[in-house]
Amino acid sequence: VAAARKAVLVEDVLADPELLTHSSVFSLGVKSVLAVPLPLPEGETGVAYLDIRRAEHRFTREDLALLQVFVRRISPVIANARRVWLEGRRSRALEEELRRLRGKE
Repeated sequence: VAAARKAVLVEDVLADPELLTHSSVFSLGVKSVLAVPLPLPEGETGVAYLDIRRAEHRFTREDLALLQVFVRRISPVIANARRVWLEGRRSRALEEELRRLRGKE
């Protein structure tokens, strides 16, 4: 999903031979999957992933459309939170370097 930047809807995992080759999907009892690319800054891509493990439920195209709308709305929020986190990390590193330099005087 991240590499291809394409959403995936698998209504029935047992009918998808590619997914059945993943032991984690089989061992966890996943029945249905939704995955949507989550665009991030600097060309990176994350993935919003949902699965269902109850046999009586399956994801639909409507669920996929809803997740895509959600991802479009949340992507800028995640990007901003990431920028704030990185700036805080840089700020702490600079403060530490300043303390280290002042200690040498």
